[in-house]
This record gives sequence, C-alpha cells and structure tokens, in this order.
Amino acid sequence: MPSPADPRTDPARLEEAVRWLHEVDGRLMRRREAPASQDGWVAIVKTPAAPGRGAQLILGFGDSALAAVATAQERWDDAWRALGAVH
Repeated sequence: MPSPADPRTDPARLEEAVRWLHEVDGRLMRRREAPASQDGWVAIVKTPAAPGRGAQLILGFGDSALAAVATAQERWDDAWRALGAVH
C-alpha cells in the first residue's frame, strides 16, 4: 500500500499558499545552507495598519515553503481576530 503524500510538498496546497502570499504582498525566502532545517524557510507578511494600531510584521518559519506560509497565515488570521469583528 503506498504511503500518503507528504502534505508539505503537495503541489496544490503549495500553489494555494503561494497565491495567498502574493495576495497579501508577502515574501518567501529559503536558507541556502539549511533549507530543510526547522527554520529553513521563512514567509514574511505585513498586515495593513488599523485605526489606532500600526501595521504588524509577521514571520512564519518552517522546514518547507508550505509550513512557513501556513505559519504566517495562522499568525495573520490571529492578528485580524485580535482587532475584533469591526475590522
């Protein structure tokens, strides 16, 4: 029985993650010397400024591009939830 595909390398999930990253004007970077390390990939996004609050810089680290973007997206969502339903 074949083993399930590694979700960190699923092309469809990666494409969706990169699409989101572009939508929020984020960046994805890879450490050349250790791309498979726990922090080998980093996704960088900046939330728009909200009334009374400046923009937030969010860094998402991971051992794959997908993991880094997923971490950044979780933190992005958390930042918006913290602002409340009005925003």
